[in-house]
Amino acid sequence: MQSENMELLQKLKGYLVDGTLTAEKFPLKNVMEIIRVEYDQWLSKKARQLGEYLGIYHMLTQAAMEREDSLGLSALLDELISDLNTSSITACDRLHDLRDTVSRVLIESYRQKARDVYRQYQYQSKRGENAFKGKGVVYTVITGGYDELNPPACVSPEFDYVCFTDNRDLDTQIWDIRYVENPDGLDSVRLARKYKILCHKFLGEYDFSVYTDGKIYVTGDLCEYMEIYSTGSPMLCFPHFVRECAYEEAKACMEASKDDPEKIISQMEGYKQEGYPANYGLIDSACLVRRHQDTVLQKVLECWWEEVKTKSRRDQLSIGYACWKNRFHYDLSDLFIYQNPYICKKRSWELPY
Repeated sequence: MQSENMELLQKLKGYLVDGTLTAEKFPLKNVMEIIRVEYDQWLSKKARQLGEYLGIYHMLTQAAMEREDSLGLSALLDELISDLNTSSITACDRLHDLRDTVSRVLIESYRQKARDVYRQYQYQSKRGENAFKGKGVVYTVITGGYDELNPPACVSPEFDYVCFTDNRDLDTQIWDIRYVENPDGLDSVRLARKYKILCHKFLGEYDFSVYTDGKIYVTGDLCEYMEIYSTGSPMLCFPHFVRECAYEEAKACMEASKDDPEKIISQMEGYKQEGYPANYGLIDSACLVRRHQDTVLQKVLECWWEEVKTKSRRDQLSIGYACWKNRFHYDLSDLFIYQNPYICKKRSWELPY
């Protein structure tokens, strides 16, 4: 690393620690330019990957600035200095190290976000009892060949395990395979959403269910998870680890081309006209615990499915609206959904978010 760049980064770190430099005045543009200069020798070969990681590093730094988190900025600079100061590192190693650096910091920021949302959640009861008693099932839905079916890392005798699928070739000793029906001719995404959302219709023989997306591994004791975090609501959720607003989620979905922008815009404009508030809260729906026999929850789920069926298939845009419309409040955990003692993400080709 060029000595003048190293000197500048060390000075910035010192200024942050002693309070001479505030987070508000952090020279993000200059730091990003240093990264670009240091990686210039091989940028053309790894431009796409590096662009992704630079974007994440920029996002983390900007978020720390907005929080006025000088210690967080100092930690980011520490990671950067350690990486760039290794003279013998190869281009491939630098890319790998930067990925690991960003992942570590990113995961911790997500964990902190989940804790913050939990502390601020006004509908969380501190005195209620675990709502999930009786006969339980863990289930997943795999359609269109999008995910593989893997056995849970932790199998509990407290649960049955059910997989709804359109794949006739799946073979498993753990999961009870149930083939989906599609009389409405739904696309594979909406077909999966239908079985995900309407658990009371397809799993009526159970008192409660734990839904997990195909990208999720069960790694720990789900009974313990429910005992710790359930305080009486018939639905227990993980908080979204970045956003707290469906309108912001809609923007992110459009930017990532997750669905037809016109359809998303129309849907959110409709919500706004009805009075659905911004910053109402946002969950990550990759894992849901629900007590099926609760009639209010059933109304929420029917409303949610109608939104997904007729509007955007991005179900996180409409779950909050369905709760708001039916005056329903769920319980929350304070965990980052993709890395915690109970579940984790299994798609190895993706960063853990």
